[in-house]
Amino acid sequence: MQTKVWKVAVVREELVVITGNYIKAILLNQLIYWSKRVKDSNLYFLEEKKRMQLERDSDDSPLSYGWIYKKAEELSEETMLNLNEKTIRTYLKELDDMGYIAQRRNPKYKWD
Repeated sequence: MQTKVWKVAVVREELVVITGNYIKAILLNQLIYWSKRVKDSNLYFLEEKKRMQLERDSDDSPLSYGWIYKKAEELSEETMLNLNEKTIRTYLKELDDMGYIAQRRNPKYKWD
């Protein structure tokens, strides 16, 4: 007998306040969740600590660690938002424009 794995989508009030939208807050929270689970998360946090100590803007140098790969359709399914891929990408672009996330093309696979 298989055990059902229940999904959890968290709406954190502080993320709603800073993003101005509960959907962006849910997506941002999901990305935060995954960013803590990547293999090099410890290196990412050290990189960010160094960046803060140097009081440098994060745009001055490229980010090296902490990247996650997540399809828009996966985010929609995980968060139970049931939004189409284009809508998820629009929200992600807005989070990127706000400076809460960074997006890039996969450096290993240029088509990705």
